[in-house]
Amino acid sequence: MAEPGYEARRKAENQRASGNIDGAIETLEAYLYTDPHNCKVRMDLAKLYIVEKGDKDFGLVQLDAILDIDPDYDDARKALVSVLKNKKRYNKET
Repeated sequence: MAEPGYEARRKAENQRASGNIDGAIETLEAYLYTDPHNCKVRMDLAKLYIVEKGDKDFGLVQLDAILDIDPDYDDARKALVSVLKNKKRYNKET
């Protein structure tokens, strides 16, 4: 049996790979409506917003939500530090 969210994550990855970023985001958001505590799906959503859309603020909201659900989620913690570090560096340069 596949893990919860597997189908949504796979579909979103296929959409992302074909350039349909908005479709991938919609797929993950629709899944999270039914399972808001799924950290893997939320992590994929955060990555799409940060990397593909350049929306670091909304990506950070997703990472914060993951850490509220699971404070020991190392990938979210690492991503949060990386985004904040890059954001700080960018703010110093401008």
